[in-house]
Amino acid sequence: QGYVLRCGELDFDSLPQIPKPNETPTTPSLWLILDEVVDPQNFGAILRSAYFLGGGGSTSSRKQKQKQTIGIIVCAKNSAPPSSTVSAASAGALELSQIYATSNLPRTLNAAK
Repeated sequence: QGYVLRCGELDFDSLPQIPKPNETPTTPSLWLILDEVVDPQNFGAILRSAYFLGGGGSTSSRKQKQKQTIGIIVCAKNSAPPSSTVSAASAGALELSQIYATSNLPRTLNAAK
């Protein structure tokens, strides 16, 4: 009661090419590529599942101290935009995941070979 929250715009980071594994400490160990997921409810459900099944930076075992992260790449043109609907369906995983957009998904994937 009586609280007001001002939020910034939801936006995806641009990714011209997929970085090589272990290039930087923040490089994801696994990439999830999504093409033409236009329904915001489905997009949010995929983000939620990816985050809670290992994309949240959880350690993969007790002995390993390296964090496992999942980077998510979407096509900038044919995907659901980040919105409150996607955020609600993802149970907050939209704000916590590493999500990137690329203008040409086939070119980005071919460059990663």
